[in-house]
Parts: sequence; structure tokens; C-alpha cells
Amino acid sequence: MSGLVGIWMAKLGRKQRSTPSCSLARHEEEEGKIRGELRSREEETAQVKARRNSSVALSETTLCLLMDRFAPA
Repeated sequence: MSGLVGIWMAKLGRKQRSTPSCSLARHEEEEGKIRGELRSREEETAQVKARRNSSVALSETTLCLLMDRFAPA
């Protein structure tokens, strides 16, 4: 939108002031925070899955050992 206004002002013959947009910097900063939060959530989810898988693997191993020990051969 600001680009359109700049073009319009240039066509009218008025000089456009070039000031850096604070909103753009703020938007990029917020976007970086959101990406960081998503990464941390993904890492937490991966850790929870790893814990679940390790506990399942442990119980499967225990079951196999018990079956080997007490199953009739």
C-alpha cells in the first residue's frame, strides 16, 4: 500500500520521503518468534514420541524375554 502511495505522489510531482518502515522490521521480528515457537513445539513433540517409543520397546523386550523363559519348547 505504501508503495502505491509513493508512486502516486511521484506522479503528482511531490518528492517521496524515504523512511524505513518500522512495521516491516516488527513483522519480521514477530515472524521469527513464531518460527522459533514452532520449532520448539516440534522438538518437544519429537522428544515425547521418542519417550513413548522407548517405553514400548522396553515392554516388548520384556515380554519376549518372559515368553522365551516360560513358554513350552
